[in-house]
Amino acid sequence: MEERTVRVIGEAGRGSRGARYWSVFLGAVTLGFLAIALFLLALHFISYAKAKAFFDWYVAAHGVSGNAGNYLTQEAFHRLSGRLPIAAGVFGICGVTLALFKRKLARFLLAIPSEWTGVRNFLLDQFQGGTQSALEIGIVFSVFAIGICLRVWHLGRAVRYDEAGRTLNSHRDRWSSAYRTTRRPTITC
Repeated sequence: MEERTVRVIGEAGRGSRGARYWSVFLGAVTLGFLAIALFLLALHFISYAKAKAFFDWYVAAHGVSGNAGNYLTQEAFHRLSGRLPIAAGVFGICGVTLALFKRKLARFLLAIPSEWTGVRNFLLDQFQGGTQSALEIGIVFSVFAIGICLRVWHLGRAVRYDEAGRTLNSHRDRWSSAYRTTRRPTITC
């Protein structure tokens, strides 16, 4: 088993077809991360007036109904603009890290197929093919599939407010107002 892993990694070093594919793919992902980082950093330097003019033009051109023109307030713009360098930094760090470790990651990804045979043999030894183990695997797969479907369905739902935050804030306000009314003495003259 170890000789096969060494042979696959050795082939990756000699420029095999799989190594080239992984290298090109990882290079494209690296460039994508760095391009997104630069784009987000450039967005950070756009002024509020230009962003508001673009937003108003976009709303007028696409016929958005309601009072969509009032959504881009200066406070909201500055909150978004303040978070853009953080997002750019995260994408930049991901791109640089991927660029530095691209060759090691390509070798690791090329070695995975040789490991699958070992994993398959291990799983076949664990589950001897009885009806009970097949039923257990089917149940686990069904629960997993149902969970994925529910998650995808939930992501597609339109969320207008943060219900959990709103509920917690209402409880906090209720308790804080009760605390203020019971603890503060009333001064009358």
